[in-house]
Amino acid sequence: MSDVELREGEALGLLNLRGDAQDAAFFKGVADVLGVALPVAPLQCVRGEAAVAYWLGPDEWLVAVASGAETGLEERLREVLVGRFAVTDTSGGYARFELGGTRAEEVLRKSSSYDFHPSVFQPNRCVQTVFGKTHALICLRPDRRWEIFVRASYAEYARRWLAAAMREYA
Repeated sequence: MSDVELREGEALGLLNLRGDAQDAAFFKGVADVLGVALPVAPLQCVRGEAAVAYWLGPDEWLVAVASGAETGLEERLREVLVGRFAVTDTSGGYARFELGGTRAEEVLRKSSSYDFHPSVFQPNRCVQTVFGKTHALICLRPDRRWEIFVRASYAEYARRWLAAAMREYA
């Protein structure tokens, strides 16, 4: 593995999902449709066969699926869920980067004040944090590669920021 490597992540379908965290029927309905249970613990993500659910807050999640699958899943969620919930397709709103290598954690430490040390940040942990001078959702995958989601309008800024932070390791 190289010291640090950056690539733009493949396009994903992204759904922002909000719902009543006390409603068991909501959680069951989501799990039935997505094939993955929503994480209830803060700062966690849960990976299923066809979807990944990132915890954003006590009643909010970002759900990533294969590009093109989001429309059908959004429709199914609207059919199945009742009560207080919202589901919004945000696929075009984010860019995703993948950062890997033995020095990736150091690049992240240059970019955010969050503690990315392995004793704190284990696989399937995610955090929303200031990244450079923008906002990002950062998650460590089980393969030890980092996912970095930023608003699409900040994609070029984030790409340049990461390139500069990586420069000494390249």
